[in-house]
Amino acid sequence: MIWQETPYTIPLLVESLISITLGLYIWWRFRRSWAVVGALLILASAEWTLGYALELGSATLPAKIFWNKMQFIGIVIIPVSWFIYMLHYTGHEKWVTRRNVALLSIVPGITLLLVFTNEYHHLVWSSFFVDTEGPFSVLYQTQGVWIWVHIGYSYAIILCGFFPLVRMFLRERRLYRWQTLLLLLGSSIPFIGNVLQVSGLNPIPYLELTPLGFPATNVAIVLSILYLRLGDVVPVAREIIIEGMGDCVIVLDAKGHVIDVNPAAQQLIGNADCIGQPIKHVWPSWTHIKGSEGQEAEMSEEIVVGPQDNQRVFDVRVSPLIDWRGNLVSQIVVLRDITVRKRAEELLFESEEKFRTIFENASDEIVYMDRNGTIIDINKKETLFGYDPEEIIGKNFTELDFVGLDMREMGGLFKDVVMKGDTSPVTMMELEFNHKNGRRVFAEVSTRVIKKKGEVEAILGIVRDVTERKKAEEKIKLSLKEKEVLLREIHHRVKNNLQIVSSLLSL
Repeated sequence: MIWQETPYTIPLLVESLISITLGLYIWWRFRRSWAVVGALLILASAEWTLGYALELGSATLPAKIFWNKMQFIGIVIIPVSWFIYMLHYTGHEKWVTRRNVALLSIVPGITLLLVFTNEYHHLVWSSFFVDTEGPFSVLYQTQGVWIWVHIGYSYAIILCGFFPLVRMFLRERRLYRWQTLLLLLGSSIPFIGNVLQVSGLNPIPYLELTPLGFPATNVAIVLSILYLRLGDVVPVAREIIIEGMGDCVIVLDAKGHVIDVNPAAQQLIGNADCIGQPIKHVWPSWTHIKGSEGQEAEMSEEIVVGPQDNQRVFDVRVSPLIDWRGNLVSQIVVLRDITVRKRAEELLFESEEKFRTIFENASDEIVYMDRNGTIIDINKKETLFGYDPEEIIGKNFTELDFVGLDMREMGGLFKDVVMKGDTSPVTMMELEFNHKNGRRVFAEVSTRVIKKKGEVEAILGIVRDVTERKKAEEKIKLSLKEKEVLLREIHHRVKNNLQIVSSLLSL
């Protein structure tokens, strides 16, 4: 093959070699779909650049035609891979299905087939010739019908990829906006060069501008994958999920560097320039979290943050993101402020402790029943009826056989309490119970209702043992009765004596 020297051949070869190296590295290092598509885009641009460099270096028409055709392998791949990469980047990866990729590849596949069979139909090029009037010989061709179909299709899907990218640039802020701008500028350079060439406005007629712009595109893609890590968190989801959440959200990479924070987390950390820095440096409280060492399992815990006089309690949930090889690639940390809830729980616990202390140490026996009369709790370890609480709890009071009152009467009284819902005590009742050992036990019983949302939820029965009082009352009654008999006897005798005295005086 006859070779000609041009000032562009060696730089283009070096450019293609670097691009091939970077593309293969990305392909090998990152196996996620978005990175593979990015690597394919870089390799396609490298193939186009290499084919053009060899076309420039060739001095004969057949050699130039051959390398011109070879460039189309990369030419047909670039528009499709660019569009798919943008779908991944802008959060529309659900559209990247085998069916859709196959449909997108129909026109490129037909183009590639027609390029390598052009001698039989001339649909791509009708003729070729070598122009030697410039500083070096270049290939010119007369375009066929299909080349315009290919150009129109390629421009259409490239612009379709630009549209969501521009929309995201207008919506995103801080780090992701710079990432999006980098991709916009890097991909626009070769596209503008191609438009100038196709439209005949090329300022350097003997040189194709498109391959010269590929380094800008490849740099943008490589930086997005290696440094800026665009694919770790879908930027579109950030605006919807992270930015709008009231909880604190921190996104970390595998090394514990802050990728992103929402406003609530930024306020918690207190460092406006925390992006890209190690989390443990910008927020010392991170070291108190169990998942701070990059655990590969989801965990949740509570931490206390802030000075003693202004402490806040957070429920921390750390969710790791694992790649296809099982390696940790990122962590999403969500902190929910539960200070108010914790204080309410502490107050509730204190209130329950006070109630339990009063309940268990009350001198009277307290029976806690639901609205149906089922006994839920009793405060005494042994009831005044001689039964253990375990023998009574869970039963309905109407099932108990140690109450001396008619159960129908008791049921009617209980029903009145529930239906009326009166918060005042029910009239005190004095009941007689049968003790477990057979003796009689007397008790005063009163009830109080517990309401929730206006409805009776439970009933407290307060039972006071009055057996000793009843015995004392019986003794007093008996004593009074004996004294009454004695007084009557004395009265009778005094009356008789007075009558005798009166009779004697009348004599």
